[in-house]
Amino acid sequence: MRVTVALAALLVLMLPTAPFAQQPALDLGTLTFDQLTDRAATIVVSTVTSRRAEWENYGASRLVVTKVTLAVEQTLKGSAPRTLVVDVLGGTIGDQTLHVSHVPTFKVGDRDVLFLNGALHAASPIVGSDQGRFRVMNEVASGTARMLDAGFAPLVSPAAIGTSAESRNNALVRSMADAISLSDFVTLVRDRVRLLERRQ
Repeated sequence: MRVTVALAALLVLMLPTAPFAQQPALDLGTLTFDQLTDRAATIVVSTVTSRRAEWENYGASRLVVTKVTLAVEQTLKGSAPRTLVVDVLGGTIGDQTLHVSHVPTFKVGDRDVLFLNGALHAASPIVGSDQGRFRVMNEVASGTARMLDAGFAPLVSPAAIGTSAESRNNALVRSMADAISLSDFVTLVRDRVRLLERRQ
């Protein structure tokens, strides 16, 4: 049995209970690269090593939560242990599957740059629900690690993040060879983090 929950309905479901009333509402607006970086509590380059679905109480409901274990390669903002476990609402237990719109799903072996919001018991651990997840894939020809957005479109430049659909299509939908490299993306994130630190 597969159940799909719209995020707006889920947030309404969670509002009446005290533990969740303190959680900030998920920002489903389109966020720019600077906004994602600014709002992230932690930014990591990581690989999924395991995942485990469990039943947990979310407000007045009992829902499926997937515990995703990440091997952290680099920490670009904040602090993170070498092994990090994040909770993602949704998953499969037996014949029951919960899918939550705008909440990412992870598979073992996924390599990503994750902009983590640091919230406990949120539907998604990612800033902007799913916007702060950037996939890392190796280009076949060169073996260079390159960046894709959450929908697997090659990310040409962080400037394309949070732009209009037309601009995003022009900037993103290209070949893997056009995508920014992981090393260049990491440098841009670190530069933005340093700028934020100087302003504080």
